[in-house]
Amino acid sequence: WGFVPGQDTVARAGMHEAAADVCGASVAGARAVWDGGAGSRAFCPAPSGLHHAFANKASGFCIYNDCALAIAWLPDAGAERVAYVDLDAHHGNGVQWIFHDDPRVLTVSVHEFACGFYPGTGDVTGRGPMGTPDTTVNVPLPPFAGDVAMLAAVGRVVEPAVRAFAPDVLVVHLGADVHHADPLTHLQMTMVGMEEMYRRVVALADEVCDGRLINTAGGGYNPGTLGRLWALQLRAMAGQAPADGLPPAWQDAVRTTLGQDPPSSLPEDPGPEWDADQRAGGDRVGLANVAKAEALLAQASPGAGRVATVTSWCVLRHRQA
Repeated sequence: WGFVPGQDTVARAGMHEAAADVCGASVAGARAVWDGGAGSRAFCPAPSGLHHAFANKASGFCIYNDCALAIAWLPDAGAERVAYVDLDAHHGNGVQWIFHDDPRVLTVSVHEFACGFYPGTGDVTGRGPMGTPDTTVNVPLPPFAGDVAMLAAVGRVVEPAVRAFAPDVLVVHLGADVHHADPLTHLQMTMVGMEEMYRRVVALADEVCDGRLINTAGGGYNPGTLGRLWALQLRAMAGQAPADGLPPAWQDAVRTTLGQDPPSSLPEDPGPEWDADQRAGGDRVGLANVAKAEALLAQASPGAGRVATVTSWCVLRHRQA
């Protein structure tokens, strides 16, 4: 069932009830958006966005896959096509494999891929059963890729793929762990870059599906940035500019709980700490992967039986060895 003592997903009392509540909230968000019609949006922050759970087992901190349940509810309610865009640092493996042979669902994932980095998938994607159109797009990025590579992936792969698929509703997973200060990942996005990414996702929903948007938010492991990034997501979905200041009570909590000097505004960001040459190298390899995915996408529209995938530099190294 995927539960391994001492690993990332362990069995414990109350896990079913807690995970079921999360799933119920995300399905309720899907229902509200579908029933609400054009312009309806739902924001379901963590602990939602459990995109690693499979249909038959738990995985990667995720017991049940609320993203997949929300997506599955929509066709039953009348949606002909649903697009799922995963912009978390980790590959959306559970959602991809649950829907890899369902022509009604497009899954697009832009994520970090490196040797030893969880879940280690998203580089080679299998097709569905014979005759079933595949609707899977993956763009793996190397460690230290940042705003340049991620925003290029959004503009050159994510947006064209979703436009070609023409969904009735867009479900997104906007993980805060692509930020450079996240302790578990190595992508180097900034607050400014992530805010732009959020606003482009909202604009895409407005363009292709009358604004119907469900945001499952997703993970993030730095308490100093997570709340601010969720606030940026929510304000983008509401069409509001970032607030000029931050609540004094929150700033005091940052000082006392985290022992840090709090930022003065939502998008304030000191920038990545990694060497500029290292980050430039990450973006360079990332852009090469984006170009490969873009070329694959140009050969066939999503849903036409073609899988758009890119093999990362790490896998290529192993195959050459």
